[in-house]
Amino acid sequence: MRVLLMADPSFARREEAMLRRLEVGLLGEGCRVTRAMPARAAVRSTAAPGGTDSIGELGPTIAYSGADSGLLRPLHLRRFLREAERLARSQGDEPAQPFDIVHVLGDACWDLAIDVAAALDATPVLEVWSAACLARIKRVEAAFARAQEDPSARGVWLAPDAAMLGAVERLGPRWRRELAPWGVHLPASGAERRPHPESAVGVAVVSAGREEKPLAALLEALADLAERAPGLLIFADDEALAGHRSLWRLAEGLGLLERLSMIADTEARRELILRADVLVCPDQAGEHRSIVLDAMAAGLAVAARAEPLNDALIEGRTAVLVQSADRSGFSAALARVVLDPGYARDLGASARRWVQEQRPADGHVRAVLAAYRSAAAPEALRFTASA
Repeated sequence: MRVLLMADPSFARREEAMLRRLEVGLLGEGCRVTRAMPARAAVRSTAAPGGTDSIGELGPTIAYSGADSGLLRPLHLRRFLREAERLARSQGDEPAQPFDIVHVLGDACWDLAIDVAAALDATPVLEVWSAACLARIKRVEAAFARAQEDPSARGVWLAPDAAMLGAVERLGPRWRRELAPWGVHLPASGAERRPHPESAVGVAVVSAGREEKPLAALLEALADLAERAPGLLIFADDEALAGHRSLWRLAEGLGLLERLSMIADTEARRELILRADVLVCPDQAGEHRSIVLDAMAAGLAVAARAEPLNDALIEGRTAVLVQSADRSGFSAALARVVLDPGYARDLGASARRWVQEQRPADGHVRAVLAAYRSAAAPEALRFTASA
């Protein structure tokens, strides 16, 4: 099976490890995989040294413009198709249809991806990874049918967990719906966590920075905890506070700046985050991010906003859920994992077992392959793989 694995700029940067795991798994199952990445990410990956977090050097790559729409979209499509044809000829394939599947991770390139799939008569397989994706489903289906000039043209919606699959099903889309739970590798052992309440405690914050009020409430809650946990250290992705001057002023007023370290691209360079004790996810956008699964696998205690579109967040088993996105809500949740290291260790161990049982990386690959096969044989009985 010939697969085009396409990532948008955000996924290419922050989900690099997952993309590589998926590519390696597909290659191991006999698929021929070509990557399509934004030009800057493609240059970075081919220049990067080999390793578990580098996606370079496995197979051919098509570098495309990060622009997905607008007046230049037809030009970008033509360039993409010329490169696909060149690669097909270099591999001895018939250039008219170099791919059977166009698997897309990241909705910022959906428009270009469906144009590519339609032009190459391939089946689009699109990951529905956030609430924002749900709002575009019907429009994308209509656009693909127009591009194919065939009202019956269909692709596949791929959901990273059962909660998101249910949300897709409730919309009643025309395309097939399949489940492919994201998975991660389990470290050989969970990291050693702080033995005493007086020990230093590292709190990592992962946020896209779209909502200012929850971040402000989180900073206030952290300031409250700092009075009871003198060893509190805070590590945050610089994207979280970027563009929010009021948050910087608030952090300064709360006396947090000396405890706060800003880190660029934490999800792409997550080793430091995974050495923390607690991971906090203050966003609520129905988004799925593999760093949360990696944190659970490493035995971190996770505190996150309650999220009905993500079934990995289970109160008391995999995470402490923040029920209200205000100062008191964050304070109550964080106190459980910051002030009680024993509870935090138990929660991290429970989450680690859950990931081992429910979200192994090889289960993700098997489910993706099952979705590909369902797309290739649409009349066959539907088979939804589980991890």
